[in-house]
Amino acid sequence: MRNQAERSGSNFFQNEVEDFNNFIINSDLVDVPLGGRRFTRVDKLCLKMAKLDRLLISNGILNSFTNLIGVVHY
Repeated sequence: MRNQAERSGSNFFQNEVEDFNNFIINSDLVDVPLGGRRFTRVDKLCLKMAKLDRLLISNGILNSFTNLIGVVHY
């Protein structure tokens, strides 16, 4: 997860999120928006939800495909 809004019903650890966000920034990656559902992982009782799936690409690729949107199929 990249922020607290990407998790519901379970613990959130800010320091781990900061590490992941710093990795993305330091690697010059872009987090491509995913179409579809807000959460990509939901438990059987719908009590715990999280956005786990991501599409990270290099910033240079984004310049070639400016309207890129990722799609997750279930």
